[in-house]
Amino acid sequence: ENPLIDEVTKEKLLKNIARRVEANILEVLKDRGLQENIRFNPKLKTSGLLDLK
Repeated sequence: ENPLIDEVTKEKLLKNIARRVEANILEVLKDRGLQENIRFNPKLKTSGLLDLK
């Protein structure tokens, strides 16, 4: 098996999980009355991290 494919698959999975968590966080903040736009650093999503930009 090609380890590069496994690494790419892992990055895609982490990015998708980070997107789901980000959507959940934004929904909770919106429900609490947040009116500012918040952006998370897209480059960190491939590591499974969320950081405000």
